[in-house]
Amino acid sequence: MTDKVTFAPITTFVNDTTAATQTNANYVLMQNAIDNTLSRDGTVPNQMLSSMDMNSNRILNLPSPLTAFEPLRLADGVGGTFNVQATNVNWSDVKTFGARGDGVTDDTASINSAISFAGGVIYFPVGTYIISSTLLIDTGIYFVGQGQYNTILKQKPGIAAFTLVQTRNFGTLTGTNGTGVSSHFGLLSIGLDGNKANVSSGTANTVNIYGYDYRIEDVSIINSTAIGLYSEWSTNTTIPVGGGTEDMGADIKKLKVNSCTGYGITWHGPHHSHFNNVRSFLNGGGGCLIQSSSTFSATKCQFTNFRASSNTGIGFACQGGTGFVEAIVSNLFAENNTGSGIYVDTSSNMKGSSLYASGNGSNGIVINSPSGSALSAVVSNGNTGVGIFVGGDSNTITSYMAESNSSNGVSITGQFNIIPIQSGVVAVNSAPNFSDSGNQTSCFVGVPRNEGLCSTVTQGTSVGTAVTINTSAGQIVGFNGAYTAGTISGFQVNNSIVQVADTIVVNASGAGAGTFIAFATAIQNGSFAIDVLPYTSTTTSVIFNYVIIKGGTN
Repeated sequence: MTDKVTFAPITTFVNDTTAATQTNANYVLMQNAIDNTLSRDGTVPNQMLSSMDMNSNRILNLPSPLTAFEPLRLADGVGGTFNVQATNVNWSDVKTFGARGDGVTDDTASINSAISFAGGVIYFPVGTYIISSTLLIDTGIYFVGQGQYNTILKQKPGIAAFTLVQTRNFGTLTGTNGTGVSSHFGLLSIGLDGNKANVSSGTANTVNIYGYDYRIEDVSIINSTAIGLYSEWSTNTTIPVGGGTEDMGADIKKLKVNSCTGYGITWHGPHHSHFNNVRSFLNGGGGCLIQSSSTFSATKCQFTNFRASSNTGIGFACQGGTGFVEAIVSNLFAENNTGSGIYVDTSSNMKGSSLYASGNGSNGIVINSPSGSALSAVVSNGNTGVGIFVGGDSNTITSYMAESNSSNGVSITGQFNIIPIQSGVVAVNSAPNFSDSGNQTSCFVGVPRNEGLCSTVTQGTSVGTAVTINTSAGQIVGFNGAYTAGTISGFQVNNSIVQVADTIVVNASGAGAGTFIAFATAIQNGSFAIDVLPYTSTTTSVIFNYVIIKGGTN
């Protein structure tokens, strides 16, 4: 538009000459003003109709912006999306900063620009974002996508493996028990792909976290060259200064980790975390490993609706290491892993209900807790090994089923465990349904044979031939031989359970049983003898039933 036009007033006219001169001067001013005004009908020099519609308040044919201070057109939006960077709001759309998300372009620099601009929410629209170096996440930063299958952060192919997302100062804090770390951050509705098939060399965890009170929700982690998700936090139980008053644990929901070279999840903290609806499968190191030490703690974590399946190794492992782990579980599934399905070592215990182990390449469920594990509603079927193995002491398992396993249904080597036979269903296992080869007390004493505790062996050759039977209670079918009235005869019973301080009750049944007295003698570690005193001479096969009552020192 032209500047303001000022004409000479008529009162300055003196004569015809001055009037003409002044009129001509005013005409020149008017002509110049018109030349510098947009043309309504679109004629040169400035075509108003081709650039602006005054009646509809529209600007037409706006050029593409050349600087950050020029207006954007709708066509400048990517994929039909008009991206606006809000003022004074911690929200950054990575595409506003130049990220393409086309699965080809290296978007690392653009994403880092978005992180540096304001922190807060870093928003990733639908797309696959190629990453060539680690993205750092810190307190107050949330990576937010549009769903774990729709927004993907993927390692750039053809370069060495690196960690896609890592917390600030992870490398200097891990293993130190430090507390000056990141908190209140998260990964939400996003997928991370380590692209292991296309890295040039090396291995790296896909996600490395050292921190507390953070969120992971609706996230997938796949194809890591090492561990999918590694998380660590100190043994500290007091909220660090500035950390707020919230629970220190992390909240992990709707997480899927698969096809990683190492463990799907290695959890070294934070303690008191909550897992809900998590799947870890097809990983090369195992499904999930929970550990504590003198510098990190993963105890008191809750696992609800957690499934570990088809992993190479243990499905779900609590291995306290030099620390202690207590896991609280509900609906824990472990299927088709090459190792044990669920494993609790001597530095851990587990409490909860609804555990299911099936089709695993070793034992279904292993409880080696020194004390304190308490489980109910436990099912272990079709495992290549023992269904439920209890190697620790003072643990309780109620309401259980162990069927169709390749070894014992239930095997106990510890002592003072409470595993009521009446609350279990144990059948169709390849080895004896129950095995008590350790110092078990109280569990099996006095339980009727038809509950499945006992085994049976038949004596061969003579009435003095030794037999081997390794259960707490059992039946020995005696040789059909001659007994002489008043003469004691006997035989040795080899039994790996019995110890010298035990008491053994024996009775005789079958034809002619009323003419015999049978009793246990020579009790020692690993064997005892059954002596028989007949009242009358006879030839018969005597049925001997026995039960071992464990001594107080055993």
